[in-house]
Amino acid sequence: MKIDKDTIVKALKYPFLALTSIRFYFDVLFKLKGTGLLYLIALSLLVSIPASFKINSLLNSFRQIELPNLIAQLPSSYLSKEGRLYPKDDNDSFKKIYTTDGVLAIIYNVNDGDYTEKLNSNDGYLPLVELGSYNLKIKSPKGEISSVKYSDLFPTSSDFNPLQASNLAQSVIGLAKSFVFFVMAFWIFSILIFNTLILCFITKLLFTFVGKMNTNFTNTLRLCSYANTILAVVLLVEFIIRVNISLSYLVILPSIYILLFVTKFRQDLNRIGVEAFVRMYTPQGTRVKTYGDDPNSQPKKDLSDYVSGLDSTTNKAHKEEILNQEQDNVSKTFDNDSEDKRKDKLKNDHQSMFLP
Repeated sequence: MKIDKDTIVKALKYPFLALTSIRFYFDVLFKLKGTGLLYLIALSLLVSIPASFKINSLLNSFRQIELPNLIAQLPSSYLSKEGRLYPKDDNDSFKKIYTTDGVLAIIYNVNDGDYTEKLNSNDGYLPLVELGSYNLKIKSPKGEISSVKYSDLFPTSSDFNPLQASNLAQSVIGLAKSFVFFVMAFWIFSILIFNTLILCFITKLLFTFVGKMNTNFTNTLRLCSYANTILAVVLLVEFIIRVNISLSYLVILPSIYILLFVTKFRQDLNRIGVEAFVRMYTPQGTRVKTYGDDPNSQPKKDLSDYVSGLDSTTNKAHKEEILNQEQDNVSKTFDNDSEDKRKDKLKNDHQSMFLP
């Protein structure tokens, strides 16, 4: 395929079309063969750009407050089986940790006590980070507060060594800026490809029971790859504005696009017929195979060459029509034979009445 400026501009429109147009999925099925996996990779890279800026902004904040140095000042602690943080020394249940500039950055408050009276006039009400009994609260530069459970970050029934954690933070912050884009791209791609594979089975069921059609795995994989555009967008929104959405809802969203497409596919097929459907969606010269075709005629492209497995759009519909017609002919023949036999019987009975 030739790659030029027009091709690139057209490809950049695909995510927008995948979100806004069910009709676009006809092009995905008939004209974009072999692009499913490439689309997922490109979509992952595209979504990773704003996500990487978000992470790098957070890393810059950590650098400014000298996070590794702050972590080293935390008390040695223990995370219980229930996910509660305890200090190794009971006297360290509350501690204020400052940056080298004298700015309050971390409050270690594992007893969840009211510490407002212990703050100085320059400390402010909430520092950048507050360590509570079960949660880690982070305050953004805009004042937004995010809460994360310790059990979601660290294994329970484990020790927290401040010096080891400080060295690890130093290494992560030093390397993350260079690799954060690729890490984010791989993370997003892993989620998208996993959901695509799950959605393929759902799509097979929708084609069978809603569309009354049979299609192959290649078609479903391509359709599901584009349908997962909505999942990539939701993941990005969830990451940037810190909104928690259930994974079950994330799986359902792309399947709605597939359901609408399969329904539209079947409606168009029933409304305009197979021949008109072929002329509308496939290249010129495409035909539909029927059982009455002359085997010695010059071969042409068949619709099945473009959809690779959608049986109802090739000869299945014609086969059903032929079978129905044959059944009608058999029924009519049987009815005619029965009627002739009935007339002959009446004639014989009538003649027998006048025989000596």
